[in-house]
Amino acid sequence: MRGIRLVITGWVALFCCATSYAQVTLSPFTLYGVGDIKEGSFANQFAMGDLGIGTPTVFHINGMNPAMLTRNLMSTFQMGVVADIRTLSSSNGSDRNGGANLSYFAYAFPIVSGKWSSSFGLVPLSRMNYNIGYTTNVNNSTTQVEYLFKGSGGLSKAYFSNGFKIYKGLSLGVRGSFVFGEFNKSAETLLLGVPSGTNYTTAYREKINYADFEFGGGLHYQQKLTERTAINLGVVYDLPSSISGTRFAGLERRSGSGGSTPGDTLILDQSVAFNLPKKLGFGVSFENLNKFTVGFDARISEWNENPSPEIVSTTYQKGLKLVLGGEYTPDISSVDSYLARTTFRLGAAWERLPYLANGNDVTDFGINFGSSFPMGVSSFDVAAKIGRRGSVTDNLIKENYIQIYIGATINDRGWFVRRKYD
Repeated sequence: MRGIRLVITGWVALFCCATSYAQVTLSPFTLYGVGDIKEGSFANQFAMGDLGIGTPTVFHINGMNPAMLTRNLMSTFQMGVVADIRTLSSSNGSDRNGGANLSYFAYAFPIVSGKWSSSFGLVPLSRMNYNIGYTTNVNNSTTQVEYLFKGSGGLSKAYFSNGFKIYKGLSLGVRGSFVFGEFNKSAETLLLGVPSGTNYTTAYREKINYADFEFGGGLHYQQKLTERTAINLGVVYDLPSSISGTRFAGLERRSGSGGSTPGDTLILDQSVAFNLPKKLGFGVSFENLNKFTVGFDARISEWNENPSPEIVSTTYQKGLKLVLGGEYTPDISSVDSYLARTTFRLGAAWERLPYLANGNDVTDFGINFGSSFPMGVSSFDVAAKIGRRGSVTDNLIKENYIQIYIGATINDRGWFVRRKYD
């Protein structure tokens, strides 16, 4: 019964995740494409800079390489919450904002212990939340006009993964995902210096809903060096996919008091598509079982121009991310010290984002750290990242941010085991 209650709790969490993603922090860099792309990692991997392609784990789910699922010998449930605080800086000044939301839900369980494990869950794929404005003069006039661009929404993935041990030390993983989400965007113009009773905003707004499938897979090879040490190699590949959707676009007239009057419908139920890129990732790690692991990941994403219309056009390029991280547990079997059983993690990640801003590269660098505090074979997971994105040069914006993940991992050997009584 305990296992059933936990599974029901998980599905409640799944529903909460699906309805809570909108509470995200404002970032002007989410203006491009489908917004800020997420890695699909959980708190334990985030604490190492999103390390996971070649880094196996026994007590957590690997959300980045499905081939690693064969290491899950127990039923494992994970969920997490993320908070984000950002300071935006430009040549005109700075601003600060923040937010928090439920982030992910995942469940993994062995079907044939050590040979076949499965996992399903809900994770974010992208998040969009921006509010950008600027003021300029009307041509041949001293009257000023303000332009406002707003956008919100994102994509989520409901995934199902399987990992199979196909040969000694070699595992294969496959993953299928249902990708869905909604984006709401608007562009407004407002004449300044006009009496409030006659000041109206002309607004263009659009809504796009996407729903489609994507597929990917991975490999994991482990070469044992001694009884407790090993080298792990991992590779993941996500197939390029075109997610289909429908688009609505129309005009509104908004008054300075906040009221709005619907205008013409410009587009109704237009079929659109967005091209998700093919992604290739490699990872390698050195593992001393239940003591420490050090790893390195490299990921490349090949983005192409998209047929889906955008209020602000986006120029894409190859995305690149490099990660170095590791974890350390002083003494996993200690009975005298709780901290000795605690796992400590540290990582660093550098990323070139897959788009150009004002014709310039946008890079992101951060230092990650965190811990898993044991509760039997389960844990309370905490992770944080201190990062910087962008630059104030070339009329760009710089973001200094702190992200905090708080997660729970519940492991149980007997959720689906039929108990016998004498």
